[in-house]
Amino acid sequence: MLTGLVFAVGMGVTDTFDGWVTAKVMRTGKIEIVRAFRRRLGWPIVAICVAMAACMAAGKLDPAWSLPESWMAALGAAMVLLMAALYGWTLLGLRRVRA
Repeated sequence: MLTGLVFAVGMGVTDTFDGWVTAKVMRTGKIEIVRAFRRRLGWPIVAICVAMAACMAAGKLDPAWSLPESWMAALGAAMVLLMAALYGWTLLGLRRVRA
């Protein structure tokens, strides 16, 4: 029950923030900014998902290829930091557009 609650709250916060940034990007009315935003956030997400799926599949095929739990936690933290940096970069760029 607690895991589900934590997941739901985390997704609520994340999706609210993502929607807020996306709305700010869309309000610029500049298609090149929207496309850059989608590429900037979309491709890293795709790359991370494919890499993690490959890592997990490899670990299922041969347990010797499995990463320790501490490495998986570190990769998760790195992903969060990467996405925070990309959102920050986007918001910084939007300030320059308005100025």
